[in-house]
Amino acid sequence: MYINSISSAPISKKAFSEYIPAKTADPEPYQSNFSDVSISAEGQSRIERELQNMSSAKASNELIDFRGREGQIRLGLMALGQDQISQWQEQGLELSEETILAAAATFNDAFQSMQALTGSDAGSFALNKHQIVMNSQNVPDWFVEEYQQQIEMMGASDAAKAFKQGELYSVAEINKIRQQPMKQFLSVQYS
Repeated sequence: MYINSISSAPISKKAFSEYIPAKTADPEPYQSNFSDVSISAEGQSRIERELQNMSSAKASNELIDFRGREGQIRLGLMALGQDQISQWQEQGLELSEETILAAAATFNDAFQSMQALTGSDAGSFALNKHQIVMNSQNVPDWFVEEYQQQIEMMGASDAAKAFKQGELYSVAEINKIRQQPMKQFLSVQYS
């Protein structure tokens, strides 16, 4: 499984463990929360279909294909987060397909930057979801206020500094001291 056709960096199962949970006895069926989104009928149908496909894949522990346009929509939806999208929708924000694709592109850029920074060592990245949306479409005033509050709550972190400058993501290395015990554990676990 690959992030996109440009990058040959595989997405590790660990990186998406939150999206591919352990199999449960009784998975909850997907319920649509996007009936009020005012994008084209075809665009809304595509988003609904991709959310359903992702829900089915999660329920059966299948890997999710992120190739092609449909795959980029899946990736964008995952990058923004279904709960976040639902919260915004409940407040009246209508996400466009362009915004979802921009989220996928930003996720790809952040992942590649993290790999370039950390190589095979552990790293992390944070997406500036509000900025991604604001760069892609018009947003209501409450959205900008929510964004400003979010940045204030982040304190003096590197991510907050980057987000204040309008960066779409922030990449960080995991502290070398914290990496060593994990490397030792993995070497014993898989030896």
